[in-house]
Amino acid sequence: MTQFSVIIPVATLTHQLQRTREQIAKIQVPLQVILVVSKSVKRALVHKFPHETVLLSQVTGRGFALAEGLSLATGEIIIFLHADTSLPEHWEYHVHNVMNDHRIVGGAFALAFDRPHFFLDVLIFFSNLLFHVYGELWGDRAIFVRSEIINGQPSLLQVPIMEDVRMSHYMKRRGKVVLLTEKVITSAQTFFEHGILKNTLRILYCRAWYALGGNPRKIYAYYYQKLSRDSSRSLSSAHKKLNRHRIANSTPFQNDGAIRK
Repeated sequence: MTQFSVIIPVATLTHQLQRTREQIAKIQVPLQVILVVSKSVKRALVHKFPHETVLLSQVTGRGFALAEGLSLATGEIIIFLHADTSLPEHWEYHVHNVMNDHRIVGGAFALAFDRPHFFLDVLIFFSNLLFHVYGELWGDRAIFVRSEIINGQPSLLQVPIMEDVRMSHYMKRRGKVVLLTEKVITSAQTFFEHGILKNTLRILYCRAWYALGGNPRKIYAYYYQKLSRDSSRSLSSAHKKLNRHRIANSTPFQNDGAIRK
């Protein structure tokens, strides 16, 4: 049996994902990496590492992709990794060492963003608080869990959003859950593209909505519709600025007195 199965849902190919794949490929322990991808990603994925399995996702939503990947996982420890997140150096030893304590069923890493900002620090503080009070882990932290705990429980993940909350609450009911001090680095691009304060508040709103019994499908639709509208507005604004720039820098027409036919 392999020691680790790393499941990565991939909606789009990025340089960050390539760096993460290369980093994981260097470790010297038995390893399985499952990339759960969209059709467009599968067509564009020209290079595959020997330890990788590529699985075509059948349903939209990260939770469904993780559940599909879990069906192929053979590792003793399952790691759910976001495509825009980098694991810390020697992550495999940190996980292995803590999981030697059989009272521990799983855990996650400390969190940092690749670009600093006050509101992102607030989000991290709130995420830490939720873990220490409720045992809740967010998926950005690269959640890991013993396979014997999660196997046979695909329904925990079969939601388009909030699968991390469902899984961490289940883990807490099954045993001890830990938060490592080593940090994963996750991308802040979405926050900077869609407004840091706006997106921070949107995430907190969705978390509160779910905690009050909200339907994950409705929350998913709300969150991604808002992101799509933000993107449309940003694109429209960029086009207007470009047009204004072109007009301001265009050469004014000068009548030279000649009539050309």
